[in-house]
Amino acid sequence: MEKRIGDKARAVIDRRIAKEKKSFITQLKKNHGLSIACQNVGIGRRTYYRWRQEDSAFAAQADSAIHDAIALRNDFAESKLLVGIREGNMRAIQFWLRHHHPDYGAKVKIERQLADASGLTPEQEEQIRRSLRLAGIES
Repeated sequence: MEKRIGDKARAVIDRRIAKEKKSFITQLKKNHGLSIACQNVGIGRRTYYRWRQEDSAFAAQADSAIHDAIALRNDFAESKLLVGIREGNMRAIQFWLRHHHPDYGAKVKIERQLADASGLTPEQEEQIRRSLRLAGIES
């Protein structure tokens, strides 16, 4: 037998859910991860995913909060990296140069000679040339 909820009870439940959703978004914006935000609000991850499915506006707010939290973490990590560079931390200096200076980045050198390329069709040769160009290895 299906239990029906009265209009007043439904309104109370809807207000509670709206309050939980708002609190959840606030937790995400405070740079808490998904699990911690769920725990702090007192909901399960399943509830979060159900809300996302049922409420596209909530899903958009959650995505935006997650994006902002990641940007905040990245800013924090970069500031720590810059502090390390200022303090002469060689690992921080090497990391920065490897990822921001072309002379220090990872280099890959590919060399290959075909023993007998005579068995290739002109289409295959052109495909190899095109692949090498796309890989940044001019032939």
